[in-house]
Amino acid sequence: MRKYLWVLVSLFILSTGNAQQEQWRKAGSNTRILQTTVGPQQTRAFAGFEATGIAIKYEGTLGEAYVATGSKVYSLTPDEHYQEKDKSTNLLIFDISITHFELFTGNMNGNIEVVIINAGSVKGALDIPRLNQQQDECSMPVMVDQSVWRAGLPEPSYNRSFTVTENIIIHHSATSNEADNYADVVRNIYIYHTQGNGWSDIGYNYLIAPDGTIFKGRDPGSGEQDKVIGAHFCGKNSTTMGICLMGTYTEIPPSEETLAALDRLLAWKSDKDNLDPFGQNSHPLNASLPVIAGHRDGCSTECPGQKTYDRLSEIRYATAETMEACGEEESPAFSLYPNPASSYFKVALSDSEIHKFELYDMRGLPFNISPTVVQNGVATFSTGSLVSGMYILHYQSEGELIKRRLIISN
Repeated sequence: MRKYLWVLVSLFILSTGNAQQEQWRKAGSNTRILQTTVGPQQTRAFAGFEATGIAIKYEGTLGEAYVATGSKVYSLTPDEHYQEKDKSTNLLIFDISITHFELFTGNMNGNIEVVIINAGSVKGALDIPRLNQQQDECSMPVMVDQSVWRAGLPEPSYNRSFTVTENIIIHHSATSNEADNYADVVRNIYIYHTQGNGWSDIGYNYLIAPDGTIFKGRDPGSGEQDKVIGAHFCGKNSTTMGICLMGTYTEIPPSEETLAALDRLLAWKSDKDNLDPFGQNSHPLNASLPVIAGHRDGCSTECPGQKTYDRLSEIRYATAETMEACGEEESPAFSLYPNPASSYFKVALSDSEIHKFELYDMRGLPFNISPTVVQNGVATFSTGSLVSGMYILHYQSEGELIKRRLIISN
């Protein structure tokens, strides 16, 4: 296993008051934690180490706290996935390793822990196919395996738990939108979650980079990637799968590449598990939790960022349309339109004398349906009694059963 040299030669503390006694401890092969005490409105300078990421666990509130290194200033905000009694800032990840930084404490007052990470780097470019090179929209999208992005880092070792997915939870990582070495971002998140927070593994099932690259997250061992229980949803992770959009989307929206990759991942998972993108399921945190939900739908948090949350309705429609497009091949004898349908849909009938229709939701529950009008070989159906969602329409003609997905938006 690759070893990293931690050069803890000197620590300099500059503040508006007297320097407080500090204590270093090792939290893992890639993490060191400095325990010290601060008061509000102090500036402290730290040097003598190599760091690719920093987070701070603190008491009180942050106020205008920030970290400065070189000419760059990084605002500190609460980590919305940290559920312990103390508090933690967002994880700051740097494009290149740093050897010094300054902390302005803002409103922090009391004991703090400065979590300093050296996650190293994946050497060389990741040679993986892109989504636009993958022709089959129905199959699992291409992804970066843990063995690639985790190279040289300690592997997790614990007894995994697995679950049936009823809700897919969307997050953002609240990391810098300027970072462009995405494998290194995932490495830092992994080390922060495991060695900084003491979790068994990275919290999410999947992570999506701004360029659309999908990374496999929590390692399922011998199990399935999409079913391993993570640590991402307000301490209640059973029946959920977590997808993290890398970046901060409070004021800027996710990239189109991110959304395209998210669409493919959601469509594959929803199709695989018969999930209705427009549906809702009961969860301990929300009796009507959307099948495709944001982190904030379960507890008080900004995650997945307002600009992501604003687009969840659009994301659900895109997922449904992708699922419909990658469904069973359309028969020339069966034309269903419009799809999505808002108040009605029509089916062009075959020349058969037998025309039988059945409608099912994504869980297989049947709904009574019959045409309101049949004219010139076209049957018209009203959708007024149906809630918005995705359904499967069965059309039985003479000697042939054809199934098509139908999106209803009322």
